Amino acid sequence: MTIAEKTEIKAKKAYDFLYRCGEQHLYPELKGKDPQERTWNEREKYPIIGSVVHAVSPRVDDGRIISSVHYSNRASTKDELYSMLKKSSLEPWIS
Repeated sequence: MTIAEKTEIKAKKAYDFLYRCGEQHLYPELKGKDPQERTWNEREKYPIIGSVVHAVSPRVDDGRIISSVHYSNRASTKDELYSMLKKSSLEPWIS
């Protein structure tokens, strides 16, 4: 069995947690690496921040959304933004 076949099998069975800003349907340009950094660097473009739990899929950040949490982006410092994102990343797992 190839690595690609193993990955496809895992993708069909597993869920992936994505620590990201906003909802995928609101900010598709944030898919991929370091969305929190891009959100901080262009914070005026992203009034909503949060995290999403989505099913694993072959394409990056493209799986069916299982759960999401989002807040108004009122962060005035990078640390505050990261703190809000941490909170939003934990909520779907404990609610």
